[in-house]
Parts: sequence; structure tokens; C-alpha cells
Amino acid sequence: MLLVYSGLCLADDNKNEWRTYSSKAMKKYIFVTDDWSTFDDAKEASAPEFAFRLPPDWKLHGSVIYDKDEEKIAEWAPRGLIRLRNGQSCFDNYSDDNAEYFKKTRDKRSISLNGLTGQVMLQESVYEGGSGEHGVWYPQRFCISNGQFAFSMTFYQLKSTAEVNEEFSKVFRTFRFDQ
Repeated sequence: MLLVYSGLCLADDNKNEWRTYSSKAMKKYIFVTDDWSTFDDAKEASAPEFAFRLPPDWKLHGSVIYDKDEEKIAEWAPRGLIRLRNGQSCFDNYSDDNAEYFKKTRDKRSISLNGLTGQVMLQESVYEGGSGEHGVWYPQRFCISNGQFAFSMTFYQLKSTAEVNEEFSKVFRTFRFDQ
């Protein structure tokens, strides 16, 4: 199940501070998945609260995150929490063969964050821009779970560099489930 939120920000007064986005201020939806490529509405609304932070010059609009230049830099998709089935974990049963958008997994590794477990995948994918341009980009997909629910966010880059990957990791490490 995926828990979807309206995207309201509990903004900090200081414009230099990272902004906190909390599920307490958002509409909630929950989804399920079997393959981590498609997500279905679970038709329930009970899930833990959570929050994450974004740099002060990034903005969340719906499920898309834009940088200071108004370029799409990340996507919260599915937009909320995924209810895990018994024995299910982040990106299990995922296959590049079943993925509509992500074409080649270049790296996949386990991660842990504040007692939570998950996976991060660096992928290679073809994109088609709104003005007709084509190219390759490198989505970095993060997923973290408390064993019952998972949160997933994908960051986009035109070149896969350690510096950019670390910036994305820094953003993702701000995620927390609230008690």
C-alpha cells in the first residue's frame, strides 16, 4: 500500500534551513506492489506518520521535487508509503525486464537508517524530454522500511557522480517514521 500526501510543507522560518515535509500535514493514501514497478491503491488509510527534509532551494510540487533552477531532480513515487506484505522487503521481486522506465540496474546495495533497512539502486535509463530531446540519465532509487511500510524516492542525474550520489543520500537520510 502507498500512503499519498498532498505535499504541504512545515516550512522553517529561516530560508537557509532545510524544509520539513511531514505526513501530519498531508492527505494520506496507501499502496501495495508485487514488482516495485507498478503500485495499486490498497484502499486503507492507516499508516505511521513520517517526515523528510529537503534543502531550502528545493521544492515539492505534488510528487515531483525541483531544484533551485526549477529542474526536476527527484520524485516521491509512489507518492507515500507502501504497505509490505508478510516477508516482503524493499525492491524484492524487482526485475529490469518488468520495468517500464528503468532499463538497467548498475548497482544495488542494502542500506540501514536509524534502525530501518532498505535498498538503494543506481539505474541507467533513457529519457525523452518535453521538447523532444533524448538521452540517458541515472535514476538513483532509495527505499527504506520499518518491516510493515516502506518509503521510496527516486533522484535523477544526467551523470552518475559520487558527489551527486552523496547529495541524494544526504537528503534521503533525513527520512524518519514518527512514533
